[in-house]
Amino acid sequence: MVQLLSAPFHTDNHSANFPLITTLMHELSKRPSNYVHDIFDELFDTLVAYQSPLSVAQHLGSFNASLTQLTMANVQFLNRTEVQFNSSAHKTVQDNLRKLMKHPTYEMEVEQSLREQAYVQLPSSDRVLNTAEKVCLRSANSSNIYLYNCPNSSSMCTMERESQQMFVKVQRDVEDSSNIAFQNPKSSNQYLIMASHIQATDNGVVKNVYSLDGIYWWHVMSVQDGVAIYDAATDGSVICGGDPEQWEGNEHYAYTRHAGNFDAHRKECTWIIEDCSDK
Repeated sequence: MVQLLSAPFHTDNHSANFPLITTLMHELSKRPSNYVHDIFDELFDTLVAYQSPLSVAQHLGSFNASLTQLTMANVQFLNRTEVQFNSSAHKTVQDNLRKLMKHPTYEMEVEQSLREQAYVQLPSSDRVLNTAEKVCLRSANSSNIYLYNCPNSSSMCTMERESQQMFVKVQRDVEDSSNIAFQNPKSSNQYLIMASHIQATDNGVVKNVYSLDGIYWWHVMSVQDGVAIYDAATDGSVICGGDPEQWEGNEHYAYTRHAGNFDAHRKECTWIIEDCSDK
C-alpha cells in the first residue's frame, strides 16, 4: 500500500508508463477482491487530494495490469462522487472501459459479474452492443423509426417498427474488436454494407447502404444522444437516414454522408442501439 501511494502519479504526461504500478497491481490480482477494493478506495482518496479526477482518470488508462484489475479499478473510480460530478473525468473513465472491452481476450479473462458491472457504466447503446446477440438500429430522431431492408430492394431504408425484420446480429472482428459487422438474420452471408462504387450527389449524399453478400466492417462511435456508424475502412462516411429528398415512394432510403458533415446532420446520422435478442 505504501508503495502504491508513493508511486509517481504526479506527471503531466498522460500517456506515461508506470512499471511499478503495473507490478503492484499484478500482485493485487492474487488478493481477495474485497481486499483489493479497500486498497483502491484508499489509493483514490489519496490521489484526488493531490490531482484532479480527470488527471487520475487519464492515468488509469496508461497501466498494463491484468484486464480484471484494470476493469475493477476503473469501475470503482467511476462510481466515486468526484467523478460522477466531473463530466470530463467521467467520459475518460468510460473511454478506458471501452478500450479494455475491445481487448480480444476480455470476455475470457474477466468474469461475467465484473463485466456486467462495467457494461452498466456505459451509455445504453454501448452496453447493448457489448451484450446483446441481436440489435435494432433506431433513429435517435424518432421513437419508432428503424433501419432495415427496404420492402422492394436490397437497399436499406428507415421505416416504422416491424419486429420480424428490423433486427441484425452483431459480429466482431477477431483480429480487431473495434470492427463491428451487422449480419442479416435471414442469411448468414448477408451483411449491412456500404457500396463504395456509387457516386455522391451534389449535396454529398450517397444512397449506398445495402444488405448484400460479404462481410463489411463498421466503427460504432459514441456521440451525444446515441452512436454514429462509420465505415471502418476509412472512417470517411457515416450512415444516415430520414431526409425526404432521398425517398422514392415507400422506399425511404438510408444513405451515407461524408463524416466531416456529421455535426451539420447530427439528427439524421445518430442512432440508438436497442437490444432485440428476444425477436
